[in-house]
Amino acid sequence: MSLTRTSMVILIGIVASFLVMAIAAHLLLNPVNLAIKMQNGNRSDTDRTSFQQDFQRAHWLSVLLINPLIGLVVGLFVGFFQKTRVSITAAACLLPQFLFRLYANGWAGWSDDRLLPLLGRQFLVFLPAVVIAHYVWRLTNRRPLHAGGLNAKA
Repeated sequence: MSLTRTSMVILIGIVASFLVMAIAAHLLLNPVNLAIKMQNGNRSDTDRTSFQQDFQRAHWLSVLLINPLIGLVVGLFVGFFQKTRVSITAAACLLPQFLFRLYANGWAGWSDDRLLPLLGRQFLVFLPAVVIAHYVWRLTNRRPLHAGGLNAKA
């Protein structure tokens, strides 16, 4: 039962991480309207400057809002539904997303200059997930202490 439960939590956590990424990106980045601006824009220097500013804004929205939101949702889910090893399970839920982003950025090996910024951005996903999963699990699985401490005999 434990392996089945853990497998289901990991599978649902993986799906949830990708869904949260897609929904949050749509909701937060939709006001920027990058796709519409790119289709309707000319190739002038003012349009390039405008695109550059919009891409920079979208990048920082993604890094500072969407990434921690993904970690928050996965951490809450794992913390409530996983019985043991919640931190490892939360990290396992986010591993496919990390590999997807690594592949999507065209990773060229360990000497690639883009690796450290990517790891830094992914740290903003993994850290909230692991910490929140751990603390939610501790709050939901708290056992009352007996008088006299843990080793007190009744």
